[in-house]
Amino acid sequence: MLSVEENRLLTQVSAGTPMGTLLRYYWHAICAADELLKSPFRTKEVKLLGEALVVYRARSGKLGLVDKYCTHRRASLAYGVVEDEGIRCQY
Repeated sequence: MLSVEENRLLTQVSAGTPMGTLLRYYWHAICAADELLKSPFRTKEVKLLGEALVVYRARSGKLGLVDKYCTHRRASLAYGVVEDEGIRCQY
């Protein structure tokens, strides 16, 4: 049986933790391509390894992944405007 400390070491996956660092080296399936096509904003909110993120498909067809909140107003980019190569806040 694992000790409390060993369990904590193996189950915490936020940024900067040993398992969080390890898991960030690997691919993770986070949504299906159809989900972005069905969305009116071509975006989808996801939570991965404790981080709130937004997946989007640019008009060029490229996929992107960004922090959920814009840096200047902290507005949700899930409702942002998807442009040619990125996403921008509407505010």
